Amino acid sequence: MTVYRKLSWLSILTAVLLLTQILAAQSPAADTVLLHGHILTMDAKDSTVQALAIRDGVIVKAGSDAEVLQFAGKAPGMRTLDLRGRTATPGLIDTHAHIAEGGVAELYGVKLSDAASVTEIVARVKAKVALAKPGEWVTGSGWDEGKLAEHRYVTAADLDAVAPNNPVWLIHTTGHYGVATSLALKLAHITAATPDPKAGTIDRDPRGNPTGVLKEESAMEPVTRLIPPTTPEQMRQGILYIQKVLHSEGMTAVKDPDIQQIQGTTQGAHLRAVARGVDPGVRPQGAGRDQRRSTPARHSGQGPPALLRRQNLYGWFRGSAHRLGV
Repeated sequence: MTVYRKLSWLSILTAVLLLTQILAAQSPAADTVLLHGHILTMDAKDSTVQALAIRDGVIVKAGSDAEVLQFAGKAPGMRTLDLRGRTATPGLIDTHAHIAEGGVAELYGVKLSDAASVTEIVARVKAKVALAKPGEWVTGSGWDEGKLAEHRYVTAADLDAVAPNNPVWLIHTTGHYGVATSLALKLAHITAATPDPKAGTIDRDPRGNPTGVLKEESAMEPVTRLIPPTTPEQMRQGILYIQKVLHSEGMTAVKDPDIQQIQGTTQGAHLRAVARGVDPGVRPQGAGRDQRRSTPARHSGQGPPALLRRQNLYGWFRGSAHRLGV
């Protein structure tokens, strides 16, 4: 009986191995190829190749167009991307980016990074205030006096006329200072009699009155602590939004320095879900495509090391192919 059982298991194992080999032989050598490019492999020799072959998310061949085409064959349904001489790189990694915070600011605040004048900033704030309820905070970010035609700070005096009933806070592009309207200063109890806090500055006019510009955390905190916290849903949407922005610039990995601050929160759960390539608003069903994208890269042993993953390269081209004409 024992010998019989051993033979049965051996037969089953042999059949499984044979079936696996048959299926492997029937599967195409590649499901995606990239041709006519200048592809940086980032290997020890900084090699460049013309083409790549990819199968099931794994780079299985790197070399010339002819080499990759010979390897890939002409499998039905194989996707071909003509790079037309463009350069392709591994996914870029941003080692310091406030992705969650930045996404929320872009989606729900006043975007000021491309503002060219104080007048333009005031106009954008006015438009945002028109959509807000009386008393509701209006926030914005990204202004830079170095880019403005007036070459000066934005002040409360500029903003008060368009936001008499809404407190406004606009953070500078550096994050080290910002400007508050007079109403926001009033709510924060900042007056001419308020001394500069330790390691901070309340900017003042020649008469000693606050201009609205507050420098460094200790000076900004009396205002920023009054702004309602970001909701989990706003955080989720912000992360998903900024993920698309990052992909459009070729960024496929990022380190958020604020991650420890939200690690144990609901926002942290959303961030971790998105980091795995899963929309946290959707419960995964089996091993879906999004889950496969988070699988570590593997190398088949042919060509330079697979320092690119399909998810990285695909994320790069999904975001930028329309500009490259691919």
